[in-house]
Amino acid sequence: MRERILPLLLCAGLMTLAGCATTETVLLDLKGPGPSADVKAGKTESLRVAVLPFEDTRPDKSRLGIRTHYWTGSVTYFRVSGGQPVDKLTQFVADYLTLKGWQAEVARRGGAGSSGADVILSAKVLLGDGDAASWLFRTNLVVKAKFDVEALNVADGSIVRMTLSGDGSDGFFWFGPDEMEDLIRDVLVQMLDQFLATTKVDNKRLVLK
Repeated sequence: MRERILPLLLCAGLMTLAGCATTETVLLDLKGPGPSADVKAGKTESLRVAVLPFEDTRPDKSRLGIRTHYWTGSVTYFRVSGGQPVDKLTQFVADYLTLKGWQAEVARRGGAGSSGADVILSAKVLLGDGDAASWLFRTNLVVKAKFDVEALNVADGSIVRMTLSGDGSDGFFWFGPDEMEDLIRDVLVQMLDQFLATTKVDNKRLVLK
């Protein structure tokens, strides 16, 4: 009798877990770069930069990632509040460059608002995902991003192109949306630090070192 009851209890438990599977959405607050972007490391010569709205080439443009709950089978989608992810990423870049001592603003679509700029910065988002895998008492985070960046020097029409990549991972016993927000922010700062480390300002132009 006991041999029959145990399999039935296990089956009932699995059915209960499957019945708890849900799909929900969590809004991330993708704030500015913050203290992790060292302001003192800014350029010695300021630039006026117009940051054009980035082009999002990802298959799913509406979210920044997904959390899979392997214990219950539930899924959580990470989206952003107050707009599309690509708009938040564009503003993040402008805020970062401002912290570095440049005069950076997001231009409107079509280039409106870019007059008077020394450099017009544009980018394609090739990859930008923050994924979380949750088990009982453990959540592992992985963030990966990749941008194709183009900087047009208004003075002479020269162009600097490069591909920026970044990734990061972390794990938590208790997980909240702020952990994902912090990791995404750290990866973006990592990429933009790379951008500034490989360029320099020369007579109001951005050139490769």
